[in-house]
Amino acid sequence: MRAAVITQPGTVELATVEDPAPGPREVVVEVAATGLCGTDLHILQGEFAPKPPIIPGHEFAGEAMALGSEVTELALGDQVAVAPAANCVRLPDHVDVQDAALIEPLSCAVRGYDVLRSRLASRVLVYGAGTMGLMMLQLAKATGAASVDVVDTNAERLATAWIYNQEITITGSMAALHSFERAVDLFATGVIDPRVFISDRLPLAAFPEVVARFQAGIGRKIQIQPGLATA
Repeated sequence: MRAAVITQPGTVELATVEDPAPGPREVVVEVAATGLCGTDLHILQGEFAPKPPIIPGHEFAGEAMALGSEVTELALGDQVAVAPAANCVRLPDHVDVQDAALIEPLSCAVRGYDVLRSRLASRVLVYGAGTMGLMMLQLAKATGAASVDVVDTNAERLATAWIYNQEITITGSMAALHSFERAVDLFATGVIDPRVFISDRLPLAAFPEVVARFQAGIGRKIQIQPGLATA
């Protein structure tokens, strides 16, 4: 299969790699879409484990193509959202599998609200109008916040927050701890609008361009869709 591979800190290459085979409790997923995350940039820069060579992309969804011998919860061809190294959740039929790559970051936002222990009629201030900030904004509305304000130095992203939503506690979440299945359920109800969150959908060959855009703060959630033809 073709993949973007971080070969050493600061270097990513498009390469042909061996097709994976599932272990007893593993599932091989054909990726429909994956979103670029700040964690991917840290890995690219050699700041986070694991060490290269590594294929980036942990925000993804796709189709179950091979099942391990002990997997009974899924069938071949199921559309799934994936929490890396944790679980693989079947998507409801009405959920677009490419949009479902947003579920992994949504699960981190859900976990953030678990940590925050927000109360009804709270006044919420969100720092940053990127993907996570917009998700926290929408969850604040869904959980009964009396008001939600968003601050950002990026004018384009702040404008999106304005379109999306005409005591200060600073909290952070970059983990999906007991929150992934809830995020799938929330996503299926339409708690967030993928058209607002996903600014670009590009083919695998554009991965270096996607990294450059992300580093420059251009766009919102930028997706790689391996099935897209290269222009």
